[in-house]
Amino acid sequence: MIATRQNNHQDRLLLWLHFILIILIYAATGYYSQGFDDEYFNLMVVEKFGTDIAGFTQTTDVHPPLSYLLNAWLIKLLGSWEWVRLISGLLTASAIVATIARLGSNKNIRYSLILIYLLAFNPALLLWGTSLRWYGYFFPILIWLLVVPQNKNWIWPKLFISFLILGHIGYISFFIFPAMFLYYWLSDERDAKEKSKSILLPALVSLLLYSPQLSVFFKVHYPRSGGQVFSITSGLIGIFSTHFSNQGVFPLSVPGIISAIGTAIMLVLIVIDFKSEWAKPFGLPFTSGLFILLVARIAGKMRNLSVMLPLQAKGFADKINIASSRWTWIAMGMIGFGNLVGTYNVITHEDTTKNSWNIPITTLKSFVENELRSEKSTTLIYSHDPMITWHFEQMGYPVRSPYAHQKVNVEGKKFKYAVVIWTNPGYLPKQRMDLYRFEISLMKKSSEKTFVLGTDKYASLKRRKDPNYPDELIKLNVISDPEQLAISSTWSPFFITRFK
Repeated sequence: MIATRQNNHQDRLLLWLHFILIILIYAATGYYSQGFDDEYFNLMVVEKFGTDIAGFTQTTDVHPPLSYLLNAWLIKLLGSWEWVRLISGLLTASAIVATIARLGSNKNIRYSLILIYLLAFNPALLLWGTSLRWYGYFFPILIWLLVVPQNKNWIWPKLFISFLILGHIGYISFFIFPAMFLYYWLSDERDAKEKSKSILLPALVSLLLYSPQLSVFFKVHYPRSGGQVFSITSGLIGIFSTHFSNQGVFPLSVPGIISAIGTAIMLVLIVIDFKSEWAKPFGLPFTSGLFILLVARIAGKMRNLSVMLPLQAKGFADKINIASSRWTWIAMGMIGFGNLVGTYNVITHEDTTKNSWNIPITTLKSFVENELRSEKSTTLIYSHDPMITWHFEQMGYPVRSPYAHQKVNVEGKKFKYAVVIWTNPGYLPKQRMDLYRFEISLMKKSSEKTFVLGTDKYASLKRRKDPNYPDELIKLNVISDPEQLAISSTWSPFFITRFK
């Protein structure tokens, strides 16, 4: 009896140490995040419109307004984007901890630990779940949905109320609702007639309450959504990178391949045992969810695929815990290894699948400040990257960029240096990048030097998909005594001229 109590105490201590570690990792990653490209559009519109931002999002953007409103209220309350990201990280971490604690409450500690390494340490949840964009508020609710209420009267109200909220955060909720509906349907042990009766009222109320936003979606947001769809091939690559490998590692790296093999082993074991009762609440919802995302052509953006990761983590944890065998533990070890490497990469901002996350912004800022040693007012920064633009504006440099907050008047002004910062163009059209380069080449100058800050070790492989992908993480052209700066009109901010 004493030994059993000691073991239980040690188990609880081990579990809570993991929970504390999860909260610290997510909180620190959020607070110290340098951000990434898409975040800064969100940040810019919030800073411009404040708590009146709903008017902008409902008439101009392609996303529902709730995440923007939450950011506007939080930045007004906290005064710092670091603190807003901290809140985002804590929300995601808290949902993960609460979900694991609840799901593991009637199982052994082994199950909880398995779920920790499959769910909490999945790099995609750490990357997206600590951000300022909609996923930072979407994931906490989605993760908590893994817990099906034991009280049968609350099963369906929980699902529909949650998706009523999720539908105001991200339209991805439309595409994953069928999967989560199936998950709840298969988890509800009542007969079909009883379940249908329980569904009717919460479904009708939720649809009625959501109808105003649904109208905005069809009238405003859907017609603007052309840039949100991708090819089936891109979707299949995204599925491999997200659900076989993980988003914290390059999929063809050693950790990525190890993780992919482990996932493949798990899926084979699940298919072999697919008819068993435990597999039903996972297999059908998970495969249907991935299929819908793929055929809807939104799986090309891996952040969209991340919404299926909580269900995958729970399905794998159930398999390992219930049907424990040598192969399940081999697969678990391989997936866990890949997740831990990916989590480390997210924390250190290197070698993830999100190229903007890998930019060495601290090295760049130090280089410009310490290498040039000139007054900020005499150093003109050029950047086509929204993250770099924001950081240098915060440092007090004049910045010419499509994403600049302020238009810099260069007419008749003298600068000691013009620092042109080149990074991976991402989805920027090649024609626009060529125009940027052409305008820079027209500058008169006394001298020019080129510097490279960091290289992408997987650049040659990435060029098989994107021929324009550069070797360098950052390349700088440092131009001394630049003249004819007004020629570079394409670098003027589009944001302040488009939204006044």
